[in-house]
Amino acid sequence: MSLTHAFTICQTVGFRSDIPEEIQAKIMAHAFENLKAPTDFVIYETEAGPEHFEDEGRSLSTYVPGTTKKVYAKLDDYGSPDEWDEMYEEKVADDLKKGIHGRFVITFMLAEEY
Repeated sequence: MSLTHAFTICQTVGFRSDIPEEIQAKIMAHAFENLKAPTDFVIYETEAGPEHFEDEGRSLSTYVPGTTKKVYAKLDDYGSPDEWDEMYEEKVADDLKKGIHGRFVITFMLAEEY
């Protein structure tokens, strides 16, 4: 996946209100560079440590200086919007069409909100 794919960015209330904007920007930039197959989850720890993969490469644990609360960045792939009617029940497909504008959704949240 690259930034040329359509994606939607979601931020929880906790991420928006409890993490300073400059740290949000650093976390988001890092996530955009690192959320790609097979990694679909990034854990931003509150203490410095070596960056490493977990869960057979699906999760990346890292640190961004200034992060005071544990943050998660999660990538969801909902498939091609053209196929949602075939992939999901009617209500789910309709809800997806109302809420997101592409195949990929990246959600930034505090660990306590997961």
